[in-house]
Amino acid sequence: MIVYGLLDVLKKGNQEANLFGASQLGTEHLLLALLTLPTVPSVAILNKLQVNYESIKVLVANELKGKSAECNQRGLLLDEHTEHVLKLAQKEAEDLESASINADHLVLAICGERKCTAAKLLEKMDLDLSKVSALIREYLSKAIKPSNKLSQPAKLSRSEESRLRLEIQGWMARIVMAQQAGRLDLVEQATEKRTLLEEELRLLGQQDDDK
Repeated sequence: MIVYGLLDVLKKGNQEANLFGASQLGTEHLLLALLTLPTVPSVAILNKLQVNYESIKVLVANELKGKSAECNQRGLLLDEHTEHVLKLAQKEAEDLESASINADHLVLAICGERKCTAAKLLEKMDLDLSKVSALIREYLSKAIKPSNKLSQPAKLSRSEESRLRLEIQGWMARIVMAQQAGRLDLVEQATEKRTLLEEELRLLGQQDDDK
């Protein structure tokens, strides 16, 4: 099974946002991007609950009635709710002991961020997001394999390693999105943050080796 990572979904979400002429990458665009990936377990669960790309696209289009839209084919920055969803996705990846943030974690994060547009769209489809999250977690907890979990160096704290590595991944994705949007100032800020986290991870491992 193909595993779609954070950056894969963000890039697809950017394409969806451009099609709607959006000025920022919103959670509704992430949801549309996710629904183009039917092999993702959490998306397959949504499909079984009668949520699919076309049904959500209609809802998004209805939200934009009367607003002008133009496909601009450029990179977009993340809106406030999308930023929060990314942070929640990182937490979901940590809780599930995953080595990286993937599409399933983003679906769980959307279900957990009830104020975001994507969650509101799902609720319009008469979904109980708490039950949807429970179904996804149940499936993932059974399906996850040891090889998909974080490796455990002999001495390095597993939870701390998980947090740092996943946070670094998140900032790397932000760097790519900022580059595509032509925001060199944000690229510089995100790169600095990623570098600090990488140094923190290196020092943590070094401290453990010295014990």
